[in-house]
Amino acid sequence: MSASAIPASGTDVTVSLSGVGSFVPERRVSNRQILDRVRPVRPDGRPLEPEWMERHTGILERRLDYDFEARCKRSRSEGGLYDGDLALRASRAALEDAGVDAADVDVFVHVSSTPDTIACQDHLRFLTTELGLRHDADLVHHNLGCAGLSAGFRTAASYLIAELPATALVVASNCPSGYFGAEANPHYKAHPSGNGWLVPLMFADGAGAAVFRSKPQDHQASGGLCCVRSETHPDIELVTYPAGVASRVPQPRTSEITCS
Repeated sequence: MSASAIPASGTDVTVSLSGVGSFVPERRVSNRQILDRVRPVRPDGRPLEPEWMERHTGILERRLDYDFEARCKRSRSEGGLYDGDLALRASRAALEDAGVDAADVDVFVHVSSTPDTIACQDHLRFLTTELGLRHDADLVHHNLGCAGLSAGFRTAASYLIAELPATALVVASNCPSGYFGAEANPHYKAHPSGNGWLVPLMFADGAGAAVFRSKPQDHQASGGLCCVRSETHPDIELVTYPAGVASRVPQPRTSEITCS
């Protein structure tokens, strides 16, 4: 096990939260719609009911940019929303809330396990262009699932402490609606844990962003980003990418299928 932390921003620098923003798609998806799509069953063969989801997870509905009636996800050209679109809208909202221009961002940190493209952080080209970031802004991507946000905050804080004054934009996004192809269902059910079917029930589309700024510490003021800490447990296996690639790479027909 290893652990790392950013202490209380030292004695000379304050890392303050300047603005926040979020975005979710308009389409609301009920527990019934998800269960009818995935069709999970109990050990005795009985199908799960929406009441089970509500009772055990507290989830009543989620936002997913997926057409469950047509069983397809619209392409971006047809108005479909993908990971980059979610991150873009949340980032713009955070910048507006902070009163900060995108050209003033020194480091951009994107936390996502569902980026539009997976190699060489290529998806950051889209976000850099659409946000209007400077071409010399530092770009960082963390693909750590639910644990990625702490790493994103730690990266931003480390940069802001080293570069004074500076501005960081951190955005976390998730877009599982691109993985709802019909052929995905057997893989959810065949997961070794026996609980793979929970994935499409629990995760949804959305993004949240925050703008942080660093400045010399005012010892009369309080607040700011005080501490970020994370741990690594290498013996716990959650997601495996055999031979350096995903064991099942999403295909264009499942992630960018055209609705008729």
